[in-house]
Amino acid sequence: MDAEPMSTTETLVERLRVLRGSMSREDGGWKMPDGLWWVANQPLTNDFNREIAAPGSLDKFPDGAVAVRVDDDFFVVAVLPPEFVGLGIERIVPVLWPDVTDPVFKSDTFATPNQQAPSDR
Repeated sequence: MDAEPMSTTETLVERLRVLRGSMSREDGGWKMPDGLWWVANQPLTNDFNREIAAPGSLDKFPDGAVAVRVDDDFFVVAVLPPEFVGLGIERIVPVLWPDVTDPVFKSDTFATPNQQAPSDR
């Protein structure tokens, strides 16, 4: 009997696990060698939302990005490649911070050029 193929969501969750596992320990978190994608050690609070940077909306991320924000959309605690726009915040948080208990998920926001860039901490 053939195994059922993974859904798009399951595939993205697995790709996020692989991305997180390939990051190197850096000051205050984990980063990819190019420094563009990163995850903070601790999310500071337990309220999370995604900030979507559409392609072309921020100079630093010409292909787009997905930031994870906390504290009422104030602090950026992760910046991920744009492929993860298809993965909801409720699926991202347990992969990046499995020890977070009772997370609160809030609505997505959208980056605009006059906002702080997702990589600014």
